[in-house]
Amino acid sequence: MDNLELRIVEALQIDGRASWRKIASALGENERTVARRGSEMLASGVVSVAAIHLQPASILIRARCTPGTIEQTLEALASRGDTSFVYAVTGPSDVVAELLTTPEAMGQLITKDLPTTPGVVNLETYPALKFYRTIGGWRLGVLSEAEAAAMGSSGGSDTFLLEPMAELDPADASILECLQGDGRMGFEELGKRVGLSESTARRRVESLLSARQIQIRALIEPRSAGLPVEALIWFRLSPQRIATVADSLMMHRKVRYAAVIAGGYQLLVDVTVKSMNELNEFLSNAEWVGDVDGIETSLIIGARKRGGRVVPL
Repeated sequence: MDNLELRIVEALQIDGRASWRKIASALGENERTVARRGSEMLASGVVSVAAIHLQPASILIRARCTPGTIEQTLEALASRGDTSFVYAVTGPSDVVAELLTTPEAMGQLITKDLPTTPGVVNLETYPALKFYRTIGGWRLGVLSEAEAAAMGSSGGSDTFLLEPMAELDPADASILECLQGDGRMGFEELGKRVGLSESTARRRVESLLSARQIQIRALIEPRSAGLPVEALIWFRLSPQRIATVADSLMMHRKVRYAAVIAGGYQLLVDVTVKSMNELNEFLSNAEWVGDVDGIETSLIIGARKRGGRVVPL
């Protein structure tokens, strides 16, 4: 991807539903050029914009598979409607996934549903307690502060707690389904699809976003943006140091995802970098190194699902 394409992608990361006119104005580029290049990327699937249904509970799982069944496990987990990401990884586990669920459904998932996933011989579960960054808060970091501000970025974090939320009514559920297919669908088209006026569709989408029931995400494979090395880092550290380490990690755009978790590890971080050498530097020379008791690093060797959307391996 060239520099203009990367800048358009970051603009979509900030506001996935922004018009090409707004993006062109923020970037100081020709509107026709931005519209053409952006539309080409969306049509080719290099970047996609989609809604994800946030839930009041999240579980991270690590699965070890019977030899030769990793792809079968990936497919089974990716086909579930409650998984947000599904990765094949190196290390003691073969697959790592995140499931968005409810506290009431967690017991059924952990004791009955997930252990019977095809290919799985060992399963570890880590409920998420807090998010410092999700994929919705990750930025490529190629825009200037002025360009990002023009797109509406406040420069704040994506930190949020998992809290109870109301169930979607039928109309909101239909809106979510449409936006999961095309996060940039216009309000007029959206209203026609779900049987609402344009103004009502607009109001409902804004309400869903402000209540954090849905999130609009621009999805891109990191390697397409020149970041071919992606790793999951599992941190062991004392509870009183979690905030310090997490705040330090949030200073890095290398970090795509960071969650406080319950279990044998206290923090899970997804990092994307340009090379193995850069990953080594991040792990050995970062300012947070002295505050952790130990880490375990797994390389992501294939993503079957990102942001709730199945992607080709």
